[in-house]
Amino acid sequence: MTRRAISLLDEDCDALEEAWEVAGLRGGGRVVKVQAPGPITLAAGLELANGHRAITDPGAVRDLAASLAEGVAAHRADLARRLETPVVVQFDEPLLPTALGGRLTGVTSLSPVAPLEEAVAGALIDTCVAAAGADVALHSCAAGIPWELLQRSTIHAVSVDPTTLTAADLDGMAAFVESGRTVILGVVPAAAPERRPSAEEVAGALVAVTDRLGFARSALRDRVGVTPACGLAGATPQWARTAIELAAKAAEAFAQDPDAI
Repeated sequence: MTRRAISLLDEDCDALEEAWEVAGLRGGGRVVKVQAPGPITLAAGLELANGHRAITDPGAVRDLAASLAEGVAAHRADLARRLETPVVVQFDEPLLPTALGGRLTGVTSLSPVAPLEEAVAGALIDTCVAAAGADVALHSCAAGIPWELLQRSTIHAVSVDPTTLTAADLDGMAAFVESGRTVILGVVPAAAPERRPSAEEVAGALVAVTDRLGFARSALRDRVGVTPACGLAGATPQWARTAIELAAKAAEAFAQDPDAI
C-alpha cells in the first residue's frame, strides 16, 4: 500500500511538473501551495489497532506528528525543486476545536476521548511548522477557532470561513493580525452558487469582515488573503477555476486600493 501511494504521488507530481513547464511558469516565482491534514485532525481521524482514536495515545500522537512533519517537508522540497518556485504549506485542522473541547466520540460511551491540552496541541503544530521549511498556514472551517493557542504558535497564517466567526473570533483575529501575521478569509463559495458573484461582490464580502477588526483598510493590505471558504474537492473543474479567479481578483483589488472597495 505504501509503495502504491508513493507511486501515485510521484505520478501526480510528474503531471504537475509537465503542466507547469508547458505553461511557462518554471522559475517565474508564482507561489504553489501544498496541503495536508494537520497533526490533531490526523490523530483524531486515524484508529489504533484496538479501535480507539490515535489521539488517545500520546506516544502515537507524537509519532504521527513527527512522521507528518517529515513527509510534508520532503514533499514540499521536492515540488520546490521540480517547479523552481516557492512552495508553501497548509495544514487543515477542522477537528482542532472539537479535540480541544473534548467533543470527539470514543469507541463506546464508556470510553470517552479526553480533551486535548492546548499546550500539547501547540507543540504538535509547532513541530510541523518547524520542519516545513516554508511559510505555513493553518486552515479550519469549524466554529470555535482557538485564537489564543494560534497566537502562541509559530503558524504564519490562519485561514477561516467568515460565516463561522463570532465577535470573540474577531477579537482573536485582530490580535493575530496585530502580531504581524496573516488571516485568509474564505469569502468565495466552495461550490458553484446559483448565481456567480462578481469580483466586486467578493471584495465587498472581504471588507465586510476586515472593517470589523478595528484597523484601517490600508494597514491590512499585506495581512489579509482571499480564498474559497473550504476545499474545492467537491467543486466542478469549471467552478474551481472560477473560484480561484475570483479570489485572485478580489485580493488584487484589496492590495491595490482597499479604500476604493
